[in-house]
This record gives sequence, C-alpha cells and structure tokens, in this order.
Amino acid sequence: MAFTELNAQIQELTLATHQSYYLNTSSGFICQEERDNNTKLSILSLDHRAHGVPDPLLSFLREKNIRIILYSSTGLLLCLGNSEDMLYICNPVTNKLNRIPDPGVFGVSANKSAMVLGFEPSADNLEANYEIVSAVKFPDEPVLRFEIYSSINETWRESKGILPLDEHQASNLSFTGNKFYLKDIAYWETSNKRVVAFHMDSEEAQFIDLWMETGEDGVFGQINGEICYLCIFPVNLSETQQYMIRIYNLAQMELQHEIRFKPDEKLRRSPWILPGFDGKIVMIHAGLSIYSCSLVGDDATVEFKWLVDVPMELDFGNRRRYFKYVNTRSPILT
Repeated sequence: MAFTELNAQIQELTLATHQSYYLNTSSGFICQEERDNNTKLSILSLDHRAHGVPDPLLSFLREKNIRIILYSSTGLLLCLGNSEDMLYICNPVTNKLNRIPDPGVFGVSANKSAMVLGFEPSADNLEANYEIVSAVKFPDEPVLRFEIYSSINETWRESKGILPLDEHQASNLSFTGNKFYLKDIAYWETSNKRVVAFHMDSEEAQFIDLWMETGEDGVFGQINGEICYLCIFPVNLSETQQYMIRIYNLAQMELQHEIRFKPDEKLRRSPWILPGFDGKIVMIHAGLSIYSCSLVGDDATVEFKWLVDVPMELDFGNRRRYFKYVNTRSPILT
C-alpha cells in the first residue's frame, strides 16, 4: 500500500474517532415497531441538518435480514438477525455491518434480552473496540452468570464473576429490558426493583436497590458522569393534577432532583421519559410529540421546549422501542 494511501486512511480513522469522542450528544432516537412478526425501523432526528444517516428508514438493515435492535451505544447498534442466534454490530451512518460470532457458552436465545453493548469512544480507541456483556439466569441455578464478548480477540468467554440469588430472586427475578452502559459498568433493571451492576474490569457483580418510589417506567441516564435513574408519575393534589419527575443518583444513593409541574393539555397525555439523559436535558414523550425539559439552576426549575412531532405510525406508546442515537463515523473493523 502506498504511503499516501496509508496516511489518508490513518487520518480518516483518527478524524472518525475524534468526532465520536467529542460530538457525543444525542442526535435523535431510533424508533422500532414490532407488529405481526414484522419490525419497522426509522430514525427520528432532533436536528435534520445533523443526523448524518443516509437512509433514515434503515432499509439496509431489512435487506440484511436484521430483525430487531437490542441496544444502542454511542451510535453503534447491537442487532439480532432473523435467526435467533445471529448477532450484528451496525453503524447506520456508514451502513457498515459486522457479524458477531455465536456465543459459545450460553447462546443468544438464553440472554438476548439482557445483552448490553459497551462502546465508549476515546482518543486512544482508534479501532473502535467494543464489548458485549450478557446477564444470564437459568431456572435451576440460584445465581446470575455473565458472558463477555470482546471485539479485540473476537471471542466470547464466561466471566469468573457470578451474583448469588436468594430463594425469592431465583424464582421471580427477570429483566425489564431497561439497561445501560457507563464507564465500563453494565446495568440492568430487574422486576423486583433492583439493579444489577456488573463491573467489566473486575468482573464483580452487585445489586443496587431502587429504594425510592419510581412509578411504573424509569430509565437510566448519567449526571456528572455518574449513573442515575429517572422516573415520572402523576401526583394528585386536591383538584389539580401534577406530575413529578425524580432523578436519583444511584452512585451516591441520593435524590438529585425532584420536580413538580402542572402539565398543559399536550403534556397531560401519558408523559414518559425517553432514554438519553445527560445531566441537563430530560426528553419527555407526550401524546404525539417529544419535549425537552431543561434543568436550570440549583432549584431545578422546569422549562419545556417542543422538539419534534412523532409520526402516528411511529407512536408505539412504549419507551423500550426508542433508542438514543448518536451520530458517529466510528468504523467497524471486520
């Protein structure tokens, strides 16, 4: 390969990495609809000038028989093919798709709902390396087990770490589908209002109690670089209906913000919080629109701003069908 060609490739790789590292705010949401065994995908951009995806309907995924998105991490998607055991990593900006080897220990079907993709761009991660971690619970074992995939060596392995379960947990624990990855730690919300945290470096797992009133639906986010949990629920005060937004810092085990607001006619229509909280802006889905809720000052006063209307065909009414999307040109190396 000529020196000039090699130098151009290095510069392009470096530029893509720096773009992913510095421009990592939310570009919008990937909407996923499942009806009658068919899946429809599209990107709902918050800024049509900047979403960067050449095919907002993601038709190339359908052409490759991609059936469902399992997780989104800094612009890369973890996807499931038509076959239950076919995993892919996808970058919708570059239309690049990479087949992931079959898990050799537990298999995809045992843990597909609890798979988390960990991709955190940095100036040192020029090759866009990533990891996948799965939490697995078997009916006849009172423990949670974990399986890890590394893009560096392209192999799966069983983690040395396990999480013991008591008798009640062993019988009733399941994953809600709410999951998150932050600073080499994977998080899963479980059905018993506890969070499983798995540390990738030490391969240690622990429970974090959701000790607070959370309502039915909550999402993970980050605040000042620490894991947090957000929820919204109605509060009835005499004849006036209000809503409460609570933001809990799980790392510090404390309530960070508590916000009451009286919704207008549009915001009154079943509001719920979308994924992607960055410590400053909460995205709220209400009716057929998405609003931003800015946390301003120490008193966390609320300012609502309309962002975009959701097309009726994309109004799925379930937060788990929305994935935070970040525009990235990070390469996927095969």
